[in-house]
Amino acid sequence: MGNAQPTTASATQGQASVAAFKRKVSSALDKIPNDHDSRNPNHIANILPLFGLLSIRQRNDDDIKLTMARLGKPPGPVDFIEQDMLEALAECICTKLLNTDGWSAAGTKVTHTLQHRLASVLVTTDCPLAHPDDTYVHFTSACDALRDELSTMCKDAFTSSSALESAQWNRAVPAFYAHMFLVECPGHFIPGFLYHILFKMAEAPTLFTVPNIKLFKNLVVMVGQRMDGGEEGKRVLNTVLAMVWERREKGEGKSNAVEDAESDVVEDAVEGAVEDAVEDAVEDAVEDAVEDAVEDAVGDAVGDAMYEIMFKRTHGWAMVMTINSNFQIVEDTI
Repeated sequence: MGNAQPTTASATQGQASVAAFKRKVSSALDKIPNDHDSRNPNHIANILPLFGLLSIRQRNDDDIKLTMARLGKPPGPVDFIEQDMLEALAECICTKLLNTDGWSAAGTKVTHTLQHRLASVLVTTDCPLAHPDDTYVHFTSACDALRDELSTMCKDAFTSSSALESAQWNRAVPAFYAHMFLVECPGHFIPGFLYHILFKMAEAPTLFTVPNIKLFKNLVVMVGQRMDGGEEGKRVLNTVLAMVWERREKGEGKSNAVEDAESDVVEDAVEGAVEDAVEDAVEDAVEDAVEDAVEDAVGDAVGDAMYEIMFKRTHGWAMVMTINSNFQIVEDTI
C-alpha cells in the first residue's frame, strides 16, 4: 500500500504532461497554413516550433546498449521519444486533419517531414512475436511508429459506423492517404490502409449519394494511377469494383432521397449528377495528384500499362475509363 500513492502521483503527472504536450502541439499545428510546403525554404518556419516540442531525449542505459549490440550498432547514446508522446502527436495531427478543411496536403507534408526527423529516433514497442521468456525491452523506429499510429487513427476515424453513415463523407482522410500514397511516400507508405478504406466505402450504407460516390471514384482512380502491375493492387480493385457493381444492381446503398424519388425526371437528374461527379473526380485526380506524382513517384514503374475501370448502373449503360501510362483518359464510352 505504501507504494501505491507515489505510483498514482507519477501516473497523474504523466497524464498532465501529455495533456500539456497535446495543447502545445495543437497550437503549433494550427499555425501551419493549408498551403504549407516543406520543400519551400520560406515555409520552414511553419514547422520548426513542432520540432521543439517532440520531447526527444538521449538514452544510454543498459536496455539501449543491449538493443544496439543486438543490432550490431555502436552502444549509444541514442535519441529516444516516449510512446505516449508519439501517440499524442499522431492524435493531434489526425484531429487537425479531420477538423480543418483543405489541410490534407499540408498535413501530408508535415507528416513526411516529421518522419524524416524521427528516422534515427527510437521508441519502446510491444513485441508480440517475442518468446514468453524474453524479458528484453524492445524498440522500433519512431518514424515507423508515427506512420502506423497516424494511419490507424485516420483509418478508424473514417471507417467508423457513424462516419460512413453520413450522406457526405469527410474527404480529409482519403485525401491524406492518397497524397501520401502517390506523392510524398510512395515507396514507404502502406497501401493496405488505403485498400481498407476502399473496402469500407464499397460496403457503406450511403455509398451512392452523389458526394460519396464521387469521392469513392476519385480514390479508385488514384489507386489505379499508383498501381505498378502488382497482383495485390489489381485484386483489390477488381474485388471492390465487383462489390460496387453488385450493390448497384441490387439498388443498395442509396440515400433516402434517391430511394423516395420514383419519377424519371429525378432519376435522370441523379444519373446526370453522378456522371458529372465522375468527370470531376477524374479531373481532380489528374490535376491534384498526377501532376506531381507521375514524374516523381510512378514514372517508369508503370511503363505502358493500361487500366480499365468499369462502373455499371441499373439502366444498362456502362462507363469505361481507359487510362494510359500518363494517366490521361484516352477513351470514354457510354
